[in-house]
Amino acid sequence: MEKKLINKTIILLSQNTPITWESMKDLPFEAGDIIYVDYDEEDSFTYEVRIFRKVLETDEQFAKRTDRVAMYEKIQKAYRLAEYKKLKKEFEP
Repeated sequence: MEKKLINKTIILLSQNTPITWESMKDLPFEAGDIIYVDYDEEDSFTYEVRIFRKVLETDEQFAKRTDRVAMYEKIQKAYRLAEYKKLKKEFEP
């Protein structure tokens, strides 16, 4: 298993007034950045801009992901074995 690219929040702007180009023009954008814009009207009337960037996962993130995958595979194997035994018992004479 290899490390993969993940989305990382690089910048978060959150304020009660509309976000204008003036407040964003000096941000360090790069090609490939993902810009997420949201307005929360129901809760707190907040304007929000998040900038995500694809970065290679860290060693810690990679270890967590591989541990989760290994645990999931172990659980699935145990489930399949239990199903196999149940079916074997049902269909064997």
